[in-house]
Amino acid sequence: MSNKFRQLNFSLLPVIEYAGVIIQLERDVDERLCSDETRNEFYDRARAALMFFFAAKEDGERWINDAMLRAGLNEFYAMEDAARRWLLAGHSIKLPTLAGSANPLIHLMYMLRHLNVHTKPTPSRVEDVTVIFRPNTTAAQEITYGSVMLDEMTTSDIRISNEIRKCYSVEDIERILGWLMENQRIFGIPEIFNRGLHAYCREVLDSAGA
Repeated sequence: MSNKFRQLNFSLLPVIEYAGVIIQLERDVDERLCSDETRNEFYDRARAALMFFFAAKEDGERWINDAMLRAGLNEFYAMEDAARRWLLAGHSIKLPTLAGSANPLIHLMYMLRHLNVHTKPTPSRVEDVTVIFRPNTTAAQEITYGSVMLDEMTTSDIRISNEIRKCYSVEDIERILGWLMENQRIFGIPEIFNRGLHAYCREVLDSAGA
């Protein structure tokens, strides 16, 4: 791979085994962010992004779901500037940027936000998915629900952007799109974006020693 491309570590992609039922930041992230008021903007934007992601619902109209996902991606993107204002106000540490992350999921969300703002919106759809639910106290059950997901995308769809063509290899885009399509089919795109948001939160918190 040419050195001109951003370097991604695919071992950082999450292995998703379940989707949460409570829409909130995970406890370790929430406690670390709410413990210091200098982190308020970053904290608020993280929670707003999460709120918008999960506002895309199986019974929602397509245009509303699309708008909610775009709004969530814009809040996610704004978290970097919020982190800059928080971390560089009295701290001499290197800011973890979205484009500087090694996590392919963070880059995917960065790319999708870029596409939605600068080229064309990425449409969503709702598709019925049947999964096996294994509660602790009863036998396994089959459950069918409407999963909100992005329409099928190709490498060409992503590479319509000049920045993306310059910064990411075809092979990396193909690989992250393959992972996305496989996982959103089961867990839905809100849960995928949830995992990327938490990954970036932890990168920023770890850099701050928080």
